Amino acid sequence: LIVDPVMIAESGGELLQKDAVEVLKEKLFPKASLLTPNLFEAEVLSGVKIKSIEDMKDACRIISEYGGDVIVKGGHLDATDVLYHKNRFHEFTAEKLGEGAHGSGCTFAAAITSNLAKGADLILAVEEAKRFITMSITNAYRPGKGVRVVNQLGGIVDAYERSLIIYDLKKTIKEITKLSGFNDMIPEVGINIVYALRDAKTTEDVAGVSGRIIRAKNKVKVVGDVEFGGSKHVASVALAAMKYDAKMRAAINTRFSREILKACKTQYNVTSFSRDDEPENVETMEWGTEEAIKNSDTIPDIIYDLGAVGKEPMIRIIGKNPQDVIEKLKKILLQMK
Repeated sequence: LIVDPVMIAESGGELLQKDAVEVLKEKLFPKASLLTPNLFEAEVLSGVKIKSIEDMKDACRIISEYGGDVIVKGGHLDATDVLYHKNRFHEFTAEKLGEGAHGSGCTFAAAITSNLAKGADLILAVEEAKRFITMSITNAYRPGKGVRVVNQLGGIVDAYERSLIIYDLKKTIKEITKLSGFNDMIPEVGINIVYALRDAKTTEDVAGVSGRIIRAKNKVKVVGDVEFGGSKHVASVALAAMKYDAKMRAAINTRFSREILKACKTQYNVTSFSRDDEPENVETMEWGTEEAIKNSDTIPDIIYDLGAVGKEPMIRIIGKNPQDVIEKLKKILLQMK
């Protein structure tokens, strides 16, 4: 029997009358193999004011006298949980994830229970539950105007979206390398094409080619595989564009020429930035993309720069997804014929 004493909410509100708490102590706790109070509940049950890990351990010892093992959930302290099991302490740590999320405590307790039901020992059950609740809080969302709620399916949805992005990008790369005239679009540094997660924050949330798409004599060759974090420069373009329009999640870089630029301008919103204006200590692609967007009335389809010493001039095509990008590229190639 695993008992999560739902006595005090994350907000600090009391959820159980005092006489009911006494019933828990006298009737239910002695039958439990594990108790899972949060910090507020542990303070009430132990009488210990908890401000440190050592205080959590003291509370564990006292609460264990009611019967069974105890894990004090430390999400409101520093995201460290302390388990008192067979007279020994075990600490389970994770990154503190900012504001809390409704349902985290009971989800954690339920995850421990399900892991035990699958045959895991208590230590492993807690370790797996810790990973699960951390993932659920990371993917928490706000359904309305109240507090965030944990998203137990967040990890599964994230993995699914990542697999779809990889699939779409590989499919597009296969198609794009067969385009007539594509070989002439490849710059000296090669091409990369990227596709970002919906809530991408860093380049690790953006899939791209781990190497580049290059020109080998008269053939197009893809060097590397498609993976998240595979691109830095072109990924930074997509991330910067998403700050202004979250739907613009894909980008590709191509060779710059006056002919290509003219073909772009016949049908797309084109803007640029100058590397001469670049401040110190900034990421060029992120700064340049944002600078170009600021100079445009709407999110541009095309952003270019004329390069600098040791920096090749470049054209970048931005789109909602890889297919959107390739359609724009096709029209540009068609215009050049």
